[in-house]
Amino acid sequence: MTYPAALALAARYGLQREFAMSYRQVRPWWAFWISEERAVWSALVDCDLQGHRVTSKNDDSLTEQIRAKVRQRKTDDFLRENAAAVAEAERIAKIQRSRDREDLSIKVGVSLATVVIALSAVWLFFGPDAPAPPKTDAEIRHDELSIGFSVWNGSHIELTQRIKAAMNDPDSYEHVDTRYRDNGDHLIVTTSFRGANAFGGKVVNTWTARTAIDGRVLQIISTQ
Repeated sequence: MTYPAALALAARYGLQREFAMSYRQVRPWWAFWISEERAVWSALVDCDLQGHRVTSKNDDSLTEQIRAKVRQRKTDDFLRENAAAVAEAERIAKIQRSRDREDLSIKVGVSLATVVIALSAVWLFFGPDAPAPPKTDAEIRHDELSIGFSVWNGSHIELTQRIKAAMNDPDSYEHVDTRYRDNGDHLIVTTSFRGANAFGGKVVNTWTARTAIDGRVLQIISTQ
């Protein structure tokens, strides 16, 4: 599965941020030897989305199951990482009880308070999320259009590839700005970038293209 398709799948379950972060942890910009397919699969597994595919119909029950698995995994990770601290707290509590039985009630109260605070912290950070308000039409449309754009700098992914393929020195490419106009069934994307010309000097160029909603470049309109 490609990155745009996997990102669309994660967005359908409200996990696009978690997917993007997991993807970049496996494949940072400098890790060119790690394939996109490997990084996508690892991020899908991390978000419990392996085996799923993009469908045209939302499944609320499946969405909640996936989100619950992610929350449970985070809770398990938190408890596992703090297991040593919990064990140390229990050891200290036993020593205190053996030293002074008369003060047992006070010390038990302190221990219970510590447990309550710890559980409250776990609930605060990893408890069930409050019901999210329904998305507006504009938000839904933005999610659909964002598939073709980079989550890091906003550049159009396929148009950037086309630009680099046409440059004298692709390694000199520097993204400056990307804007688009929504025409319903397609977008008009304009990208400004900086790169080396045939004489080695840095110049700013602007490309405009017509693209599909899923991120495919349909036509290069102008190159300046």
